[in-house]
Amino acid sequence: MFQNIYKSAYDKIGTQSAVISDETIQDWVEKSLLADKKYGNYITSVETGNLSRKKSRNRRAVGMFPGLVTAVCLVVCLGLFLGVPVAAENIPGFYAVLERNAPGLLNYMIPVQEADSSAGIVLNLEAAKINGNTAEILVSFTDDGTGDYIHGMVDMYDSYHLKSYSGESNVGGCYFMEYDEVQDKAYFQIDLISTEGTFDTERMEFNVYQLLTDCRSFTEEIPLENIDAVYGLKAVSLNGRSGMGQENPLLSKLSQPGNATDPRPGHFVMDVPVADMDPETMEVTAVAYEDGLLKVQLFRGNFKAADRHMNIYLQDEAGNQTYPNLAVGWQDEVKGETVSLEEYYFVVPEEELANYTLWGEGEVRAGSIKGEWSIVFDVE
Repeated sequence: MFQNIYKSAYDKIGTQSAVISDETIQDWVEKSLLADKKYGNYITSVETGNLSRKKSRNRRAVGMFPGLVTAVCLVVCLGLFLGVPVAAENIPGFYAVLERNAPGLLNYMIPVQEADSSAGIVLNLEAAKINGNTAEILVSFTDDGTGDYIHGMVDMYDSYHLKSYSGESNVGGCYFMEYDEVQDKAYFQIDLISTEGTFDTERMEFNVYQLLTDCRSFTEEIPLENIDAVYGLKAVSLNGRSGMGQENPLLSKLSQPGNATDPRPGHFVMDVPVADMDPETMEVTAVAYEDGLLKVQLFRGNFKAADRHMNIYLQDEAGNQTYPNLAVGWQDEVKGETVSLEEYYFVVPEEELANYTLWGEGEVRAGSIKGEWSIVFDVE
């Protein structure tokens, strides 16, 4: 009974005017109770007008304070209407209890919405399935007809969020699949694993807040003609370091320990002027050879609304590729913007340099569009 009354309350509150009279709500509540036979003798005695003395007193009490009763009913209904979604999201067991006892209420508190439009782009649920403790979800992005934003690969730039309204824990990630030019759709697959051994199949919610729609890849040769250029060194605090050459004597002498003020490891890099660089570009700013090291410095710009990176390697005449012995990264400030830079080191004898060409494989994700896309769905 509660389920049906609640649905009616929801519909009436949503469709009627903002002001509802006491008499209207009281009349609706009484009619709803009278219509439900599960209240047995009490309902029967109301129908026939033969209330017992105790029940008659209760009815007189209701009649004496109609405004009070109406206010209480309205507060309860509104409290349920506003509080149930919050409870379902924050109390793990609540959703399961509601599913077992009043499953019909789910469509009222968390309605299924398999498509959503924002900023001229539509997010669609394409497919969802479960296999044991894993789930695969396929979504797509397409233009809504007001602009041409989706024309190839897109990137959600880590601005997506997937959550479940149950108490189960799900982990996973997503990746771009392909762009279908005929349908004008960019497809993503989301892979999930339930850490509880089972999988929640009801009311999964997927949110996206930013798309990078100008995505391109390229491979370019980096000239080695000016490797005799000489640059001074400057000390920087590193944000990252990778490679297998940290213990090489040619490289270890560039490293510096952190200090009490900044515990991050320090490093000596080429002192290349970057003050005039565009913070929204990526460019190789210096290539030099000294002390048995081929050094390559890369300016990556800021990452506020774009992602730029490059894999740099040497290639011999047979096509074999040699990757850096060490790569370090740090940050600087250019034109009021925080930018990222990297420096790569190849340990290679000078007489062997003529056997190699230097290459960069670049990836640029730009064309930021911010929106609020949200879909809610069941996994089948």
